[in-house]
Amino acid sequence: SFTMEYPCHSPDQERWFVARVNLFSGNGPHRVVIAHENITERKKAEEQLRARERMYRAVVEDQIEVISRFREDGTFTFVNDVYCRFFAKPASELIGHKWHPAAVAEDLPYITSSLRSLTPSHPVVVIVNRVYSGTGKVHWMQFVNRAFFDDEGHLTEIQSVGRDITEQKLVEAELLRSRAELLAVYEYAPFMLCLLDENRRVVFANQSFLSYTGLPDKGCFSQVACGVLGCGGALDDPRGCGYGPNCKTCALRLAITDTIETGQSHNNIEYTTTKLQQGTSHKVTWLVSMARIPAESGIRVLLTLHDATDYRKAEAQLRASEARLRALYENSLVGILLTAPDGRVFNANPAAC
Repeated sequence: SFTMEYPCHSPDQERWFVARVNLFSGNGPHRVVIAHENITERKKAEEQLRARERMYRAVVEDQIEVISRFREDGTFTFVNDVYCRFFAKPASELIGHKWHPAAVAEDLPYITSSLRSLTPSHPVVVIVNRVYSGTGKVHWMQFVNRAFFDDEGHLTEIQSVGRDITEQKLVEAELLRSRAELLAVYEYAPFMLCLLDENRRVVFANQSFLSYTGLPDKGCFSQVACGVLGCGGALDDPRGCGYGPNCKTCALRLAITDTIETGQSHNNIEYTTTKLQQGTSHKVTWLVSMARIPAESGIRVLLTLHDATDYRKAEAQLRASEARLRALYENSLVGILLTAPDGRVFNANPAAC
């Protein structure tokens, strides 16, 4: 028998055939049966398959990820150039052989248990672990591992695509450190801090703020700030802050609204209100600053509050005391002179004059 595939193109179409020549059995002179089969569709399909394979191989080779495929026993069936460069191993030493990247010892149990979790119903697992590169340097890697199973559910091969995320891990660690420091400053600042949303509702507050309101952690969240602070003006109307008779002229409310709408910061606004607490009311004076800060979840306004009530009371008492002393000085029947060490007079009351 003889078989040959050959092209036989027409002027307007590419065609391929397979010719099969077989001896015709039976008595008499030798005879052969020649059969020609049109295999054009198969040839085109094979060419498309080869083209796709070339394309996919080029894509795989040009990736920045380390890509490998290996059998259940660890024998490599494929590695791309990036894999070889990263681990400083030629493909000839890997394909057809068993070798595992050196992982940091602490990560080995996690890697082993994750790979063992691969099943036909759960064929993909993402593993983030540390490995040593070919230079001996430790890198953080993210490996997407996909398992392939036969019809009977037996593991045949694993494809692993790894990405170096060392820089990402360093940035994440730095962000966590910075966030922890900022949160510590925020939480334990000696003045009141809170974050408001575009509706002036509290979304976060530090310990000083919570201690002042007397509310438990998160007990004031989602409530309008003025109401949380016990502002009497916010409670003049059943509808709450913004509807009472004094709300339209409230310096705090106007400043917060302006910051939300325009982004303009406001500093050291003095704001006096009547605070309702346990059924009694008393005057409270605040020094308030606010600024709009960027946030993914929407508009946020950072509100800083300092209770200046005692300071203002002491200031008023000092002025009153100064006024009393001034009155005694001015109306005393005894002459009083204030002089410099050399005797020059720089002040004198009416009696002295």
